[in-house]
Amino acid sequence: GGGVKVKPQLKSVFDTCLPAFLAVCVFCRVVKYYLLVDCDEHEEGLGSKISDENESWKTLLTMLQWYALPMVCCVVAAISYAPEQGSTVIMSACIAAVGCRGSVLGGLAVGWLVSWMVSRSLFACIRLGVPATMTNILVAGGTGSIISLFVQATGIMSVMHKVTQTIRVIVQSSPAAAAAALGLSPRWDGSGLGFAFGCLFCYGSKVGWYHTIFLPVILVEMERGEPSVWGAVDECTLVLVSAGICTANLLVHHTITKECRTTGTKTPPQPSRTNADTALSRRGVLINLLCGDFIEAAYPSMERSAIVNLFAYLAS
Repeated sequence: GGGVKVKPQLKSVFDTCLPAFLAVCVFCRVVKYYLLVDCDEHEEGLGSKISDENESWKTLLTMLQWYALPMVCCVVAAISYAPEQGSTVIMSACIAAVGCRGSVLGGLAVGWLVSWMVSRSLFACIRLGVPATMTNILVAGGTGSIISLFVQATGIMSVMHKVTQTIRVIVQSSPAAAAAALGLSPRWDGSGLGFAFGCLFCYGSKVGWYHTIFLPVILVEMERGEPSVWGAVDECTLVLVSAGICTANLLVHHTITKECRTTGTKTPPQPSRTNADTALSRRGVLINLLCGDFIEAAYPSMERSAIVNLFAYLAS
């Protein structure tokens, strides 16, 4: 009925932006490989060894790395929190996003602020009897401009930029460097950390940590259009393990079916469940290997068998 509308959580809005992050990451990689000459990927920015004829591509790459994703996050957050404002909040968010250079977290925060300000600015204009055209100009254009100037003047984006940069440094540091940062023995080379982290990733995916912790960190890593270390961990510990379990299910089904034919048995035990598992496993193999998704296909097998569950953790 007419219940209270529940606003989405900020992390859910962040996760919604994943397609844009993947698109920017792939496009930046293509540009660097085929349109840039002698670009040193290890130095900050784009490097200086870029041919003159590709100067326009340098500008495009800069826009993708520093402005595209913060703007996407800002607009998606604004429309998610104020969908009733339609194109007005979208225009305001686009203008405000100009001040979100280099920070997707800043884009999310500014998008939320835009949604809050637009609704209240519109209400104020109506209360004051401002004409409709002027109201649209003030709300759609003025609100975004004021917010953009505000974030620039206060330096909030610099703080947000430092936060995401710190997260990337921690996540992408070597085990020895991470140990030193945590005050542990510098002689520890990180042995066993990968095993523990793989098991943690596997466990976290089953208890709801993926969309709460893992995916937001992956997106923060991709803030500059770069691939994600945790994204690679996701692929190795979840996607490929799920595909392996599904493949094993298909092989078991094939073996049982062949054995039934050899012995003259018409159907394998529990044919309905077997057929359902086979269909799920076949779909799981295809989607996991081709699309890098649908790790849930392995969960029924892991829940039914402690051995499968154990080896899934070991594989992770």
